[in-house]
Amino acid sequence: MTPIERVRARFAAAEVLGVTQHADTGEIRTAWQRAARSLHPDRAGGDKNRFVQARAAFECLAGDQDGAKTTRPEIRSKRTTLRRPTVARREMMMDPEDYMNCVEILEDNPERTDADHVPVDIVQTGRSLVFRVSAPLVDGVNRVAVPTGVLQPHLRSKPTILKFRSRKAGAGEIHVPDVLLEQRFPGTRSVKIEFTGA
Repeated sequence: MTPIERVRARFAAAEVLGVTQHADTGEIRTAWQRAARSLHPDRAGGDKNRFVQARAAFECLAGDQDGAKTTRPEIRSKRTTLRRPTVARREMMMDPEDYMNCVEILEDNPERTDADHVPVDIVQTGRSLVFRVSAPLVDGVNRVAVPTGVLQPHLRSKPTILKFRSRKAGAGEIHVPDVLLEQRFPGTRSVKIEFTGA
């Protein structure tokens, strides 16, 4: 039954029972009981055809009411049980070729810094990357060479150098700004560099 046919049927059923289209379940039941008492074929003056019409009208209206009551909680319960799928966390060693490319780019771009770093492994969670460096941060200017095509291994891209100043030495982490993500790390949501304290 199309939505238009359903509205028309509801309108006709409401007319048969003598209720408004927006009648609640109690009003519909009362109108049906009144019609059933007066129209029942076993009663004197009863009308079988009108009784059948009244019963069909009651079932139409009561079915809409029951349907509305039963479907809403089901929809709500489905909404609350849906969960976002968990994303697998993947830890991988730096590819030897990527490692050597990172070392070479640092050597090819000599600049006065307090420390140069190359990560030893990468943690990938969805589109988020963490480059782990097995050295501590140095108080002053640090440079880190990292591969840019981790999420797109089919594209052999050159590594990039990230340069920043640290105010403390030891363990820590650096978050790459969103502006650099779009330029240097296509497809990533976040990039972080972790430094160990040893």
